[in-house]
Amino acid sequence: MAFPEKHHGRCPVCGGWAKDMDDAPDGWVSRPTDSSDGYDLHLYRGERMCQLCIKRAKADEGSLEAEEFRRDEAEFRARTGFRTTMES
Repeated sequence: MAFPEKHHGRCPVCGGWAKDMDDAPDGWVSRPTDSSDGYDLHLYRGERMCQLCIKRAKADEGSLEAEEFRRDEAEFRARTGFRTTMES
């Protein structure tokens, strides 16, 4: 019989642990004395992480997609002869 995977506790991505320490910076949250405290860890892209890290990962992915779209759009405009400056 295999041991169940860990679904609650310290986030392996940011190191966050206690839900009641909202003002503590990510990665520097001290471990509470009660071992039952911790974050619910969810599986995202093959890795367990807290909900905040999932939101950050999705935001980072969205930023990369938006940057790729802007770059492709600029390349298309350059190929079609679009100019961004006025000529006299």
